[in-house]
Amino acid sequence: MVPATVHGKATKGLIQAALRGALTQAQARRLAKENPEVLALALLAASQRIAEQELRIAQLQARGDGQKLSPSTPSGMVPIYTKPNTAKRCKKSSARNGHEGVRRQRPVKIDERRTHRLPRCPDCGGRLQRCHRSRTRIIEDLPEVIEPVVTEHTIHRDDCPNCKKDVEPVVPEAMPKATLGHHVVALTSWFH
Repeated sequence: MVPATVHGKATKGLIQAALRGALTQAQARRLAKENPEVLALALLAASQRIAEQELRIAQLQARGDGQKLSPSTPSGMVPIYTKPNTAKRCKKSSARNGHEGVRRQRPVKIDERRTHRLPRCPDCGGRLQRCHRSRTRIIEDLPEVIEPVVTEHTIHRDDCPNCKKDVEPVVPEAMPKATLGHHVVALTSWFH
């Protein structure tokens, strides 16, 4: 316990600076001159803080499987098996009551229709009794072979006698100075 005479404003400020780790050399000398008991208290507090920090560093290194980890290490650099397990979310994944469902709209045009029926049971190989139950499933896909359409545009450049410039028409099928058309650019951006 520190005597009551030690609790001056200046001494309290010196103790707080020591506990924060912001004590300057001049402040340390002043603290030592004022009261040796306060100096002992500050040294004990600093020693305890150092021990806590060393324990924390040791725990982080043990978790890192020999790697030196710091609090600023990105989580992507820490192996997954060294990370602590997190609790799974208990939130329902369905829509809330009263909210309308949202899904991709059914295509207007169907290009091809196929019927699928099993000849035998896939588990036991036995005959199947035919029923009148069925379901539909719509799959949108690209054809196996996508043939690019290559078009050569001949652009005529003419002189304008009024403006004294060479003029030419704009080709709307692609961006200026591009070799890929709008459809390819749109498809690749959609894929991205």
